[in-house]
Amino acid sequence: MAVITGTGGAVSCFLRTFGSGMVSILGWLVHRGPPWMDALGTFCRYLSAEEDIHLGPLYELPGLQRTVSEGVGAVSANGELLSRAEKKVGILIYPDAEVLDFCGLFEVFATTRLDEESRRESESPIHQVLVAESTELVCASGGMRIMPDVDFTTCPTLDMLLVPGGHGIRALMHQTEYLDWLKKMAPQVDRLASVGAGSLLLGEAGLLVGKNATTHFHSVDFFRERFPSTSLLPELPMVVDGNITTASSIRAGIDMALYLVAQTYGQTVARAAAQQMEYPYPDEQNFRARNQKR
Repeated sequence: MAVITGTGGAVSCFLRTFGSGMVSILGWLVHRGPPWMDALGTFCRYLSAEEDIHLGPLYELPGLQRTVSEGVGAVSANGELLSRAEKKVGILIYPDAEVLDFCGLFEVFATTRLDEESRRESESPIHQVLVAESTELVCASGGMRIMPDVDFTTCPTLDMLLVPGGHGIRALMHQTEYLDWLKKMAPQVDRLASVGAGSLLLGEAGLLVGKNATTHFHSVDFFRERFPSTSLLPELPMVVDGNITTASSIRAGIDMALYLVAQTYGQTVARAAAQQMEYPYPDEQNFRARNQKR
């Protein structure tokens, strides 16, 4: 007997039955709203009963292209703490990087606490490292000056690597130092993520071949022309494919950071971080309200 939970179960069942080539149809259904997804869920329950499709417990942040199976760090339904393990996150910094593409995520991770009652006395379990080609000052968008913690040669072992977008990203696509470092780091991390046009660098490094991704709306045409082997889903704010997560915008990047916190430590921890920031947690109701305004 298959276990199908809400939109996440319907999407997973649909993909398992008809294949990942139906992703575009699913994206359209998600944006059509609850009645369409409810109908899809009913149809998939029928399929699971007939074909005995085994899915297991699922969790899905609304708007995601892919569900994340429990057992690979998925959010528990009862909000229990999933892990106390400390994580090290590297954030790539480069000239003209979009400030909020990395500062928004930085704030989410810095705000994360495992125990709300000792928030003031404790620190985040997520340790962040700013990585650049060299340790010299980097001028981000708007003139903000950033002092990197490490360079490519001294970067420590990372659990996660984030690539922000910005006007400077296209220049990096022609710099072998960045591409070679990204290719080297990608197989070493548990999660590789990008915000906005940062997905262009992942694509240029050959890390999105045969995968699904999203990008900033200004980069859609360029992305499709340059990376035809990647299925681009610009209608979705965030796409998860394997261990690669791409977010389309600053706001989607913050949502993605909360999603990654929820994956690692549980939904209760992620919601507490959002509350501390006075930022609306990207649950189903907020997701739909936001997309109705787009």
